[in-house]
Amino acid sequence: MPTYCINLLSLHRWSLNHGIDPPEILADYPEELRGDVSLHLHREILSLPIFETASEGCRKLLSLRIKTNFCAPDEFLIHRGDALQNIYYLYNGSMEVLQDGMVVAILGKGDLVGCDISKHLVSGIVEPHKERNKIR
Repeated sequence: MPTYCINLLSLHRWSLNHGIDPPEILADYPEELRGDVSLHLHREILSLPIFETASEGCRKLLSLRIKTNFCAPDEFLIHRGDALQNIYYLYNGSMEVLQDGMVVAILGKGDLVGCDISKHLVSGIVEPHKERNKIR
């Protein structure tokens, strides 16, 4: 990747979080405080219906596992055949779902990507899922 692209990507990431890396800052604090702060930082995601029956303690633990990922234009997040073990929440922007080079869906803010969540909620078993489309 050219230096210009790396600098542009770093600048964009910095502008999104104002140069603050929450996991790095919170590392020195007690676990309970880290959980409280992380729960507050990720309250939008953790207020989704999928988490409505989870206890506060469960949501705190989940909040500590949430990671932010930035995708540049034309960068693929998921490729066909990838084993999916994560659920991605689209916080901002939009993404295209490609099948055989054609856009078959456009995802926007608030969409979840990664696996058939309703299937796992019913069965209670979370298994890796193979993606059938490319998502960028």
